[in-house]
Amino acid sequence: MKSAFRASIKTVLPAVIGMVLAPFTAQAQSFSDSLTHPLNPTYWTVSSTTPGMYGATTGVNGLTVFKNAGFNSPGGLQNVGAHLNLAALGGSIAGDFDVQVHFSGANLNGGITNQVELQTFYQNGSMFIDSLDNTGGLNAHVFNGSIQARDYSVTNAGVFDISRVGGIITGTYDGTVLFSEANASALTAVDAIVQNNSTNDNISVSFKDFAISGLNTPAATPEPGSVALISGLAVTGFAALRRNKRRK
Repeated sequence: MKSAFRASIKTVLPAVIGMVLAPFTAQAQSFSDSLTHPLNPTYWTVSSTTPGMYGATTGVNGLTVFKNAGFNSPGGLQNVGAHLNLAALGGSIAGDFDVQVHFSGANLNGGITNQVELQTFYQNGSMFIDSLDNTGGLNAHVFNGSIQARDYSVTNAGVFDISRVGGIITGTYDGTVLFSEANASALTAVDAIVQNNSTNDNISVSFKDFAISGLNTPAATPEPGSVALISGLAVTGFAALRRNKRRK
């Protein structure tokens, strides 16, 4: 009788333990940040391509990034924004994911090629970018090495979302699909930026309510005010790398 009981315990106990521990094993996890408080440098790097050209603040409108008035651009693609540290969140994402950010007050200052963008980059060297610019009027589109169909029914605020389901990546603006394509390569980088595209315009935008799912490890939502805002703007390699890969 005892041996039968022990045998049943050996059979049932691992299953029970498995059920209890299942939520804590390596499963798809999510991370969110309102961006209304000083950013946590564990998860974020705020950087620009040229020292002194841009500024950044956080507040009720989120992370506001802007070109400093009176600073003359050296030309070409220049940008400022927030880079997500995926390494702190489990590393690159090989499977399905969803990333989104709300933007508001997008001021492209008349420049038809200036852009507000949610950017994603992949292990195979490809990119998939939700972009807002003023070419032919304010519009949203996807850039993946070339410009896809433009949607002109947009405003200077909205939600950019990029997701992958079953190897198909889709970009949306306020829930409206902009473009989809097949790409199974691992996601390696996520940026939210405002960009001068060969202009000297004083551009700006505010980013708020960032969220990403599909991570390889759980991450706590950053506590408001827990870490001081990075003073000044770093000039880092990722910004220069993105600039070289972006449209001319």
